[in-house]
Amino acid sequence: MKWLLMVFASTLLAADCCSPCAEGRLFPTAPCHSCGTVWTADISFLAWQALEEGLEFTLNNTPSPLPSNINVNGKLIAPHFPWEPAFKVDLGAMFPQRAWDAQFRWTYFHTNPSRSIHGSLIPLWAFPDTASSTFTSARSHLVLNFNSLDIEVGYHPYLTPALSIRYLVGLKVVGVSQTYHVHYAGGTPVLNASTALTNNAIGAGPRLGFISQWRLGQGFSLLGAIAGSLPLWHYRMERHDHDPNLTYALFRDRFWTFRSILETTIGFGWNTCLGCRGQFPLGLNLNYELQYYAEQNMMPMLVNPGVLSYGYMPRGDLMLHGATFTIHCGF
Repeated sequence: MKWLLMVFASTLLAADCCSPCAEGRLFPTAPCHSCGTVWTADISFLAWQALEEGLEFTLNNTPSPLPSNINVNGKLIAPHFPWEPAFKVDLGAMFPQRAWDAQFRWTYFHTNPSRSIHGSLIPLWAFPDTASSTFTSARSHLVLNFNSLDIEVGYHPYLTPALSIRYLVGLKVVGVSQTYHVHYAGGTPVLNASTALTNNAIGAGPRLGFISQWRLGQGFSLLGAIAGSLPLWHYRMERHDHDPNLTYALFRDRFWTFRSILETTIGFGWNTCLGCRGQFPLGLNLNYELQYYAEQNMMPMLVNPGVLSYGYMPRGDLMLHGATFTIHCGF
């Protein structure tokens, strides 16, 4: 008897699942129709590279034969940024009857570029009283941690059976933490010098954008997206200097400011719909992404030798770019 009741209940559930919706979505050309809310989950595997301005740490100098040692063909040396793995996690919901959805996305990226060089080197990050020295070797090491949280609401109409545009509005929260160590050795007259810098920035602000999708047939499509944000950032910087002639030097600063963010995506995708009504989406995307963060490098360079040294900010932009592979599913 119990077995018969279970079969009967399963039959009712299946009949209800496969029965047509009382009302479909507002745009019947949208792929995956659903009578109720569909929850979505995306996981993305990233191969990204960071590029940041203003991190040149030495000038590789070929001196002239003159006693003044005037530079004639110097070359600025900066850290090498490798390609690094990263990931995104996206949770969302697609609402019935209308082309509305909501998403919650977290992105994490970490990189630690470094570089060493030997030659006739002029230091760029040494303490001003040390910068008059020349060195035979220098090395730098940057540790950058990036976290991004996007909370957004989207409106996704199909303008034609093949073309759709998803308009989005939401909140973007970003944290960029950087630690930069520079060491010089074999110097004259100063033997060696070290500088340690930190640059921590946290920002939050509105985010607007759109995503376009052009369906090619058989589930394949071309994707393109652009979004912009204007967060209010809080920056905290520190600088520590050490050399044999200087026991200890410390510089600190903090401030609030607005700095813009630009995000672009272009790629290729495949999507299908599962379930008895085709209500559950399943998709794979391969995209190229570029994210541009204005004036993230605010680590102070000290100029003017002597006690009254002045902190000069490089204002270097940060760019993250690379390939993103996404698995998308609904349930």
